[in-house]
Amino acid sequence: MPEFSPSRKKKSVKKTSSRVEPQKSRPNSVSKGRPKASSPHRTGVESRRVTAPPGRQYARPSSRNRKGNYIIYYILIIMLAMSVLLMLSVTVLFPIQSVSVMAAEDDVSFTPDDIIAFADIKMGDNLITYDTAEIEQRIFENFAGLDSATVNKQLPGTINIVLVSGVPYAAVGNLSEYLIISENKRIISKQNSSGGLIEILGYGAQEPVEGGFIVSENERKHPLMTELITDIERAGLEGIKSIDISDTADIKLDYFGRVVIILGAGDDLYTKLITAAGLLNSDYIDKNAYGTLRVSNPEKVSFLPESANEFIPGVITAQSDDGEIPDEDEFFVSPEYD
Repeated sequence: MPEFSPSRKKKSVKKTSSRVEPQKSRPNSVSKGRPKASSPHRTGVESRRVTAPPGRQYARPSSRNRKGNYIIYYILIIMLAMSVLLMLSVTVLFPIQSVSVMAAEDDVSFTPDDIIAFADIKMGDNLITYDTAEIEQRIFENFAGLDSATVNKQLPGTINIVLVSGVPYAAVGNLSEYLIISENKRIISKQNSSGGLIEILGYGAQEPVEGGFIVSENERKHPLMTELITDIERAGLEGIKSIDISDTADIKLDYFGRVVIILGAGDDLYTKLITAAGLLNSDYIDKNAYGTLRVSNPEKVSFLPESANEFIPGVITAQSDDGEIPDEDEFFVSPEYD
C-alpha cells in the first residue's frame, strides 16, 4: 500500500475575488415605462401597449377635454334650434288673428274699422314682422283729432291699439278763422268761432296745417301762451275770454268782456294773475263794472272804470306774498302814485 507522504503537493485551487461588479443601469426608455413581462401563467391576448420612444411620453387624454367637446356640441345644437325657431316665427308661426282698438267712447270722429284700414293691418300676416312704430305714425298722421296713438303686440296673434283723443285747449286766432289746438299743441281743426275756448290773439301761427303742431313766428310767444293758460287756471281766475300777446311787453286779458286786465311784460305772471283774481272777486270792484285793471306792478294795482277819464284816486295794493289768493281784508287803498 502506498504511503502518503506529507510532502506530497497539494492540489492548487484558484482563488476568485468575492467583489461583485456593479450592474450597469439601463437606459431610461427601458427602466422607465417599460411594460412588465407577462406572467408565464397568464393566458389570452397579449398586451399590446405601445411604449414611447426614448425621451418622449404619450399624454393620456383628460376627462376635462372630453367635457369641453360636449359643451361645444350642445351650443351648436342650441344655436341650430334657435335658428329654426326664428325662421318659423317670421314665416309660419304667430299669424295676426285679431286687432283691438281702445279709445274714448264719446269720440265719434273715427271707427275701429277706420283705424285698422289706415294702419294697413291685414289678418293672417305675421305678427312678429309688423313695425309698431310705423303703424303708430300712420294712424297719427291720418287722424288730426288724436293726441297720441300707441300700438303693441300680444302673442300669439293680437295687435292692441290705444288712442288718446286731443281735448280742445284753446282757440288761436289766425286771420279770419280759429285754430283749435289740444293741450299737446296739435291743431285739431280749423273753425269759424272759438267754440267757448280761450282765444289767443296775436300769436302769429306759422304755416298752420290741420293735424300738425302749432308754431309761432315769434319763438317767445309759444311758451308764453302755455304759461299764461296754466297760471290763469292756477290762480283761479275764471271768466277770461281772450289773451292778447300781440305785444309781449304789454299783455292784456279780456275778463268776461267787461274788464281789460293789463299784465304788462311776461315776468312774474302768476303773482299778477293771483292779484287780479283777488281784486275781481272782492267788493272793491263792482261785479258788473266795466273798465281797465292794471296789475303790471303787483305791488301797486289800479282800476279805471270805463265811464271815468282817469284812474280812480288811490291804488289798491295786495299785501299777500304767500302765492295764495288774498282775502278782502288783505287789500287797502294807498296814496295815488304816478
